Amino acid sequence: MGPNYDPAIIATLQVGTPKTEVITQLGRPSATATLPDGRQQLMWTHSRGTMLGTAQARSVMLLFGADGRYLGMVSQAETDIR
Repeated sequence: MGPNYDPAIIATLQVGTPKTEVITQLGRPSATATLPDGRQQLMWTHSRGTMLGTAQARSVMLLFGADGRYLGMVSQAETDIR
């Protein structure tokens, strides 16, 4: 579930990259939150599971300035259940 984004892209993002370019690379975010000062946090999550009880999930939250430019990563997580 969620966009199957490539986590390797996260490491290549440069501060100042336009939000539209990041969305083009990662796909549509799963969630967006606007902070009181106008900055935005965008979150991408992807998960999958099998009938055998295995599952994988990953998420990343990125911060963008009020001007729509990338400021940095807030958090990143990966889970693998076997």
